[in-house]
Amino acid sequence: MRDEAARPRFRRFVTRCLVAAAAQRGVSMVVLDVEAEECASLYPRKLVLSRPDQHVAWRGDEPPEDSLGLIDRVRGSSCRS
Repeated sequence: MRDEAARPRFRRFVTRCLVAAAAQRGVSMVVLDVEAEECASLYPRKLVLSRPDQHVAWRGDEPPEDSLGLIDRVRGSSCRS
């Protein structure tokens, strides 16, 4: 039997935050949980947000403080002075 405690538990929170932010902006998002250990060397961060063209738009070890702001930046609508 698999030890469920070994899996990151904040993943569901991250998924909810980012998916809700994407939905609020009308952006479709697919969540893919990659559990194969050999993939860890390909993704040095725990969380990766990639665009449909597979460009990595954001990566981090913790959820972004501003999920809506991240979605805005990824879709090109944030303005910086």
